[in-house]
Amino acid sequence: MKTVASYSESVDESLERLHKMFLKHNEHDEGDLIFYRIDYRLAEILKVTADEARAYHQIYHTKNPRTVSKAYCSNCNQIVTFVPIIYTVTENERSLLKAAEMKGRVILGDLEKIMEDHKIPMFGCAECKKPVPGCGIF
Repeated sequence: MKTVASYSESVDESLERLHKMFLKHNEHDEGDLIFYRIDYRLAEILKVTADEARAYHQIYHTKNPRTVSKAYCSNCNQIVTFVPIIYTVTENERSLLKAAEMKGRVILGDLEKIMEDHKIPMFGCAECKKPVPGCGIF
């Protein structure tokens, strides 16, 4: 059985393969769910405990920093933070969400756009406020 002290190139190779597999559409967003899935698969591949797999994964990220909630915005031509687009709000929520929108934490979507498109982006660029469909649609 491997130990954290035996971290090797084969562990790195396994982690690189897993990251490519799980982040294939957006290598800039390794959220917690994906992080834990990689841990689980790594433990299975290397036949180590979950704690050992997590330790390997954390070592990997000291050399390859993890990014969360980032994606490429074709409008800005760069990697940006993405934020949720909220399409329906009650009048009670509107002022609170408007304040969050001013801080760049959410984008309030246009209900008219929903009727036109049928494919509605779930996230938008925090910089230009345009939808980033590659991050998810519903």
